[in-house]
Amino acid sequence: MRSRRETRRLDDREQVSVQQLVERNQKLADLYCTGCSYCMPCPNDVNIPENFRYMNWYRVWGMEEQARKFYGDLTAAGHWTPWGFVKGLPAEACQECGECEANARRTCTSSTSSRKSPGHWGKPNNG
Repeated sequence: MRSRRETRRLDDREQVSVQQLVERNQKLADLYCTGCSYCMPCPNDVNIPENFRYMNWYRVWGMEEQARKFYGDLTAAGHWTPWGFVKGLPAEACQECGECEANARRTCTSSTSSRKSPGHWGKPNNG
């Protein structure tokens, strides 16, 4: 274990590396939904956290196949997943009423529009 006397400041190269990692993490944070559910309930029965879960799988982790499969399983009747019973509609059912944005205003820094379906997710950002 090092003592306080044995520590040193980061050199220029190390400082640049740390800054690059911080910037990359900030970009990922813009993509990421924490699943807090403050945006719920949706008056149109869209399961917003689940929609974002699958978008995160695709955009943040590059799990395209799994994201598309679970997204396609979203229904009003619900279905079982490895993490429990999931009920709610996919993003296409969003009517853009804005209730989710009003509810999540204090916690969600990225756009809370749940209308982003797999066709609009873009390319994975896990590189």
